[in-house]
Amino acid sequence: MLELGEYSSMAHQKIGEETAKIGDYFFSVGKEMKLAGEIFSQQKGEDKVFFFEDSSSCAKATEEFIQAGDFVLAKGSRGMHLEIVTQKIMAHPEQAKELLTFDITS
Repeated sequence: MLELGEYSSMAHQKIGEETAKIGDYFFSVGKEMKLAGEIFSQQKGEDKVFFFEDSSSCAKATEEFIQAGDFVLAKGSRGMHLEIVTQKIMAHPEQAKELLTFDITS
């Protein structure tokens, strides 16, 4: 979404609105996604939103927070490196090379 230019703020706001309809928690990385989290918190509450400056910090927090059976949507521009988060929460991280477009262990 970093590539959206002038449409970036509007798109991030829409992400917050739409995820609030179906999500229980919102983990955001980066200043643009912070706006989406603020929109989400208006619907679900501030205690349901977690903001991180970088994907590594988010990965550490989500690894401890997410439980087996939880449904997780990871959305981000390639520049945000969310594969770090995805690999941390995968049920079978040893399959990262086959399932992710970028493997952080290589």
